[in-house]
This record gives sequence, structure tokens and C-alpha cells, in this order.
Amino acid sequence: MRALRISPSCIQHVDAKFRGDNTLVKKLFELRYHYISLCNTDLCIKQDREIVKLAIETDSYDYRYAHYTLRTDKELTMLAVSRNGSLLALADTSLRQDREIVMAAVRNDPLALEYASYDLKDDYEVVEMAIKRSAEALKHASKRLRSNRDLVLKAFKHGPDISYNAFSYICDSLKKDKEIVLNAVKNNGLSLQYAHSSLQCDREIVLAAVKQNGEALEFASEELRKDSEIIREAILQNGKALDYVCGKIDKPLIILAAKTHYQLAESIDRDLLNDDDIALEMLQCNSYDFRNMDKRIRYNRNYYLLPSRDNPIPFITPLPN
Repeated sequence: MRALRISPSCIQHVDAKFRGDNTLVKKLFELRYHYISLCNTDLCIKQDREIVKLAIETDSYDYRYAHYTLRTDKELTMLAVSRNGSLLALADTSLRQDREIVMAAVRNDPLALEYASYDLKDDYEVVEMAIKRSAEALKHASKRLRSNRDLVLKAFKHGPDISYNAFSYICDSLKKDKEIVLNAVKNNGLSLQYAHSSLQCDREIVLAAVKQNGEALEFASEELRKDSEIIREAILQNGKALDYVCGKIDKPLIILAAKTHYQLAESIDRDLLNDDDIALEMLQCNSYDFRNMDKRIRYNRNYYLLPSRDNPIPFITPLPN
């Protein structure tokens, strides 16, 4: 017992009679040792409801090692999923049909909706709770609810941390809905990728998308990738948007892009890269591009004296003696 008090995890190395000693193991869990896990105990311990409850209270992940007969226990399962919603995946089928259990799971982890029964994936209130916490949970809702305009609009209006592909899970008819698409791109501009082609031509939608993420310019129509205002807003947000401009790229655009994007040299024409005005702006923003420039610039003492946001020394060609 002394050794286990110091290092409870070593229970896996002790004699089987200790690993299966209910009184000993219970005492360790009562002391709330975080380094002891049900996985290192004998089967009789994993079947002991009182010990399993103590284990879950200490670390909800121990629900994984509880005997399968205890995964039908509503109280134990509620204790586990309220702390870690993803553990719903291990619950008995009967409990994944239990509305109270599923609500507790998605309240903790909205993506736990994946493990709910089909009936509960089609339950408006359950899905609403999930998508308000993460629009990504839409992919686990029933087809009927993924076609529900009010529910989808709530997801993109209120759902935090919206990934751009969350928009791909809704039905095709809603991808043509301007209000829904506008809310989606305001949260994550890359959602424009999944919008209907008619809305990828919509100036208001595209402008909102590139203001949120300049790289959304890639998914705009060809005509709008030539629009000077849209291009400017995209580049101001992310200089890498320069890669998606349709048409001629002039000096002012490159200088603008240099202020927001590192390693721009890979994206522009060699002749423009060695233009003095462009080189001057780029080097003040990002000395990493120095090594890609013409020898005429790399061996010009004046460029070495420019103030820079980072340390150019490791990347510059030494000046000749």
C-alpha cells in the first residue's frame, strides 16, 4: 500500500491478488489519485459499481474500462458523458436512445450527436443545442433537420468556431439561400467554396467572404476575381489572396500583399520581385524573401540597413569584402 500511495500507476505491476483487492483499489480511488486507472485493475474491479463510480469521478475516461454490464447503468453513464460527451459512443444502445443522456452529452461536446440514436438526431431540440455550440454538428443531424432553414440559419448565426466545411453538410437547396450563405461566409469566408455557383457571382456575398478570409477569393467567380475592390479587401485580409487574382497583377497590389503575407516571392513574377519599390516594401515586412531576390539587391549595402520585423542575418548573402 505504501508503494501504491507514492505511485498508484504501479498497480499494474503488483501481484494479481492486490489488483483484484476491492478494498485496496477503492481506497486509492477515494484518495483521488489521478495516476490510477481501471485499465490496470482486474475484471472483478471493473464490475464493481461503487469503484467504477469513484473512478469516473476521478477521471471520466475510466468509463471506457468499466464492464459492459455497467454501461447500461444510467447514473454512471450520465456521470461520464456530462464530463466527456464523446463517451456516449461507448454507452449501451438503450442509453444512446435516452434523451436526457444525449442532451447531457451534446451539452458537453456537440459532436457527440454522432453517437445518438437516429430518432434523437431527428429531434429538433437536441440538434439545436448541438449546432448552437458547433455548426459542425450539422453533419450528424438527420437529413430532415439539415434541410430545416431555421435550424441551419441558427447554426451559422450563433455557432462558434465554424469550420468552412460545416456548410457542406446542409441540403443543396439551402446553399442557394442568400441569407444563409451570407451568415456562413461572415463566420468563415471559405464556406464560399460550397455555396451555389449563382452566389459565388454575388458581389455582396464574395465581399463578405474575402473580408473574413482573403483566400476565399479562390472560390469567387472569374468576373469578381477581377473586381478591384474585392481584390483589395482580400489582399488586405491575407496577402496570399494574390494567388487567386484573375488578370494582371500590378505593383500597388504586390506592395499591399507584402504587408500581410510572408514569403510572397513564391507568388509573383521574377521581374516584379526585383523591382526596387517592391523589394524595398517586401524587405521591410519580411526579410525571408531576401534570398530569392536578384544579386543586384542582395549585394546592395543599403538594403542591409533597412528596419525589418524579423532578423535577416541567417538568410542574407554575406557582403563581399
